[in-house]
Amino acid sequence: MQSTDEVVFRTIKYVADTEMMQFQKVKERYKSHECWSKPQAELLKVNFDGAFVAQEKRGSWGFVVRDENGQAVLAGAGNLQAVHDALCAEAEACSAALTATMNHGMSNIVLESDSLVLVDALKTDKHNQSLGGPLFREARAEMRLSFAVAHINFRPRSCNMVAHELARLSLSWDPGQSMVERSTPKVCNSSVSRDLAKAVLK
Repeated sequence: MQSTDEVVFRTIKYVADTEMMQFQKVKERYKSHECWSKPQAELLKVNFDGAFVAQEKRGSWGFVVRDENGQAVLAGAGNLQAVHDALCAEAEACSAALTATMNHGMSNIVLESDSLVLVDALKTDKHNQSLGGPLFREARAEMRLSFAVAHINFRPRSCNMVAHELARLSLSWDPGQSMVERSTPKVCNSSVSRDLAKAVLK
C-alpha cells in the first residue's frame, strides 16, 4: 500500500508532466512559422533568453531592446556562475533585462521569451513554489511597479535569435562577467539585420 507522501508525489508529478506536454504542443504549433516583428509605436520590444549547462549548474543570459523602427537601442549579456535549472536561467535573463531597461529610463515595454513555462510563471502564480518562485515574484513586482506599460508574451525561438546568441556568447565568459551597452555586439549584427529585413517584408 502506498504511503500518503508517495500518493502526493505521484499526483504532483502527473500534473507537472501533463502541463509540460501541453506546453510542448503549443510550442510545436508556433514552431518556425513566425519571425521577429517590430513593436507598436511608443513601445520598446525586449527579447531575452537564458542558457543553462545542467552538468555544471551554471548558465548565462542575454537581452536586446529594439524600438518601433527595429533598431537596437540597448543590449546586455552576462554569465551566471551558479543557477538551479534552465527555468531559473530564463528568469535571471528577464530580471537582467528589466533592471537594465528601468535604469535607462525605459517605461513602456513588451517582453518576449521563447520559454512558455516562464511566460506562464510571470503571468500567474502557479509556479511560485518552484525553485524559481522568488525570481518570478520579484519580476512580476518589478513589471507592475517600475513600468508604465509592461507586458510579456511567448514567441518561438525564431523570433528570439538575437537574445539567444547573446546568451550563448556569454556562456563562455568569466563567472559573473556581464555587459550592458547601447548597441548589440558586432557578432549579433547580422541577426539584428536579418530580423529587421523579415519584419519589413511581413
